[in-house]
Amino acid sequence: MRSIFLSVLLIGNIYANSVNNKYLDELSLEQLMSLKIYSASKSYQSIEEIPANITVLTRKDIEKYNYTTLDELIKHIPGLFLIDDTENFQIGSRGSLGSSFKLMINNNPISPLRIPKGGMSNRNFFATPILSIDRIEIIKGSQSVTYGNNSMYGSINIITNDFCTKNIVSISKGNNDQSLLFLRTNHKNDNGGFTLNTSFYNTKGISGDLKNSVSQENYNNKIKNKSHTRVDGFLTNEYKTFDISYHYKNLITDLTYSNTNYGIFVENSYRNGVQVEQVEKAISFTYEDDINDDLTYKINYIKSQKNYDINDFADFYPIHYGKSNHAINKRDQIDIHLNYKINEKLMILLGSSYENINFNSLPISPCNT
Repeated sequence: MRSIFLSVLLIGNIYANSVNNKYLDELSLEQLMSLKIYSASKSYQSIEEIPANITVLTRKDIEKYNYTTLDELIKHIPGLFLIDDTENFQIGSRGSLGSSFKLMINNNPISPLRIPKGGMSNRNFFATPILSIDRIEIIKGSQSVTYGNNSMYGSINIITNDFCTKNIVSISKGNNDQSLLFLRTNHKNDNGGFTLNTSFYNTKGISGDLKNSVSQENYNNKIKNKSHTRVDGFLTNEYKTFDISYHYKNLITDLTYSNTNYGIFVENSYRNGVQVEQVEKAISFTYEDDINDDLTYKINYIKSQKNYDINDFADFYPIHYGKSNHAINKRDQIDIHLNYKINEKLMILLGSSYENINFNSLPISPCNT
């Protein structure tokens, strides 16, 4: 499917970075090696101290290569690839597919990437608007020691709350009734500040006749079994996202919400295409402070919920119409970290993590056959 997009952007003032007044791509190699990232150990460390394969992309990188979606950006990371089966974005690494990355927004892990046979997918994560991304940290290689399961391939951390950003209003319109509205605003003060991103995206999907793509016998069977013979309206998508991050001295509060309605397509099981709705919401509180020059601590609490609904499920022939599938995933997580610096070359990081996941899936109930 070819896409044509026309955009109008209104850009406001640029705020100063709380660390320095330079964009990352204006830093020297020495300064870049001293850049601190969070993903590798759940604490801020400079890149030169982390024994891992790390890729950091900035806002300038995104603008330079004109990425329009997060999946497009991931596809261009060396060593990574994506498979889109219309339900999930499966992220592969170095030619291997089957494990997963820990996915995070503003250092906070989102709901588990995938629960076997649970119907959860990562579509919400990939609905994150590209205009909201200030920086993305990608670590290749197992992160299981740090993040547990769902991190055998590494971690992907999206940062959307840097104060060194622009105020943006973007309105776009393209073919297939594609439309995008994005708004970003932020403000910095002496005690911290806030960053707000919100977006709406919609497309009517694809259209066409299946007559020329299958055998005549198969096509006749479709008519006989009242299956779909056209794909009009398949793969429709509607994304609504909202995230706000508020900083006050040593306390950071993040609130995120995303609602995705997207069409999935599996030949030959579904009749008129299937629409899936995912709603994900999360709130986190992070407090970090110094006890003395060598000892710091951090407390992080995350509460999230993910709802998943399929509007019309059909399993095997003879096709059963009018079924529904619903799942809810609730999560509470608390992390406590203690960072002790013994000397310039030796540092000890102690941490404790508690995570409670409550997953409920309603059975598929038979209706009309």
